[in-house]
Amino acid sequence: MKLIKHPQKLKSFLEVLEVKTMLDESILKALELCEYEKDEIVLEADDPLDYYYFFLEGKLKVFQQQKNGRNLLIQFYTKFDTLGDVELIESLNVTCTVSAVEKSYLFRIDAAQMKRFVENNVPYLKYIIRGLSIKMRYANENDAYNLLNPVKNRLASYLLWHHEEDSNEVILAETLVEISEFIGTTYRQLHRAFIQLEADAIIKRTGKVVRIHDPKAIKALAGQIYHKL
Repeated sequence: MKLIKHPQKLKSFLEVLEVKTMLDESILKALELCEYEKDEIVLEADDPLDYYYFFLEGKLKVFQQQKNGRNLLIQFYTKFDTLGDVELIESLNVTCTVSAVEKSYLFRIDAAQMKRFVENNVPYLKYIIRGLSIKMRYANENDAYNLLNPVKNRLASYLLWHHEEDSNEVILAETLVEISEFIGTTYRQLHRAFIQLEADAIIKRTGKVVRIHDPKAIKALAGQIYHKL
């Protein structure tokens, strides 16, 4: 990670900071712009929350490592969000690991300073509560879907999640390992599900490109589409 001191870059990111109007001048002046390269850790589970983060640009993944060594991939962030809300309010250590999937930019601020600000700022507290309720609902629904559906159906849902309406192709933005972690399966089972969908003439995968041959069939298999933040 490196801190970006370039005034113009700082100004440009401040201009698009979605919660800017809820932050006072002391908070805005204290923000530091961070650049993370691919695979760099932003937050590490069980560490103290030293900084509170505003995700600005790039792509992050949020995951928990289980006792058996496998990762449970909870969510990808591709648009503005905040990191550390639960830990800030409850004074907890970091609950999930967050890493950069690609070069990403975030503002950070000392967690203790942000906590003092939040405790006396009702509009920002409402913002946190609203955001956490959405994340909780999406996580619960995604988890229930993974528990109740076969891998083939979960893969169909994942593909539709990334599918653009005006195209019959899906470009896999994540690795197969990341996809398997997100839909709650193993790499081997995911590979088998791809083979099943191809054998049923529903899709054809060539590297990172998946062509959907039978949209009706894949929608029927998916049932519902994963929520994304």
